[in-house]
Amino acid sequence: TIDLIWILNKVLSRELALQTSTNSCANYSSRRASYLFSSRRLGVDESYRAFKYYKRSFRIDEKRVKQLFHSAHDQKFPMVQMSNLDFDVVMGMISRDDVVAMALVDNNVFRRYDEEPELDWDGNYVYEPFLNSFSGHYVLLCGISDEKCHVENAKGDKAGDRDEGNYCIVMKNPGSTQSAEFITPKLFEAAWKAKGTDNDIIFIRSFEERIKK
Repeated sequence: TIDLIWILNKVLSRELALQTSTNSCANYSSRRASYLFSSRRLGVDESYRAFKYYKRSFRIDEKRVKQLFHSAHDQKFPMVQMSNLDFDVVMGMISRDDVVAMALVDNNVFRRYDEEPELDWDGNYVYEPFLNSFSGHYVLLCGISDEKCHVENAKGDKAGDRDEGNYCIVMKNPGSTQSAEFITPKLFEAAWKAKGTDNDIIFIRSFEERIKK
């Protein structure tokens, strides 16, 4: 995730510099973006050394990742370490029209749900993968929807289950051919809180700013 942060920071800095240099007006409005990275651990969790997903490159990446975090701290990148970011806060953030979020999930949770939808995927369910089965994957959370067809799409076979809630998450999944997917908050929470993800999430906000030269 720290690699994504460096790329995102570079893109946003370059975009701001381009807007400033190409606009000749003394005062103008500019569309800008900012971000906040939240993680349970801003660094390297050495317990992941045993995960097959990380094992092959762990020794090589460890030093590089630590250096990237060190440099990001020095440059005061907007990062915060949260041992347990409240899930309702996440839902509140992505429900805003000006915010999206990139989240690290265990893709095997989504796969297992497809195979075993009858499991009790409640908010307290913590998916503990075998060391050989963790599959890190990034998804984009675009918002929430309370439209009946979207909620029923997310619930699937549990469409009549009131405990599943009355809204769903609108998600773009790079691993899917669909332009957007609809999933229940409980399913996303299980995938996001799975061991191996560190609850990594990047909130990105778009806003208009008045620029004075």
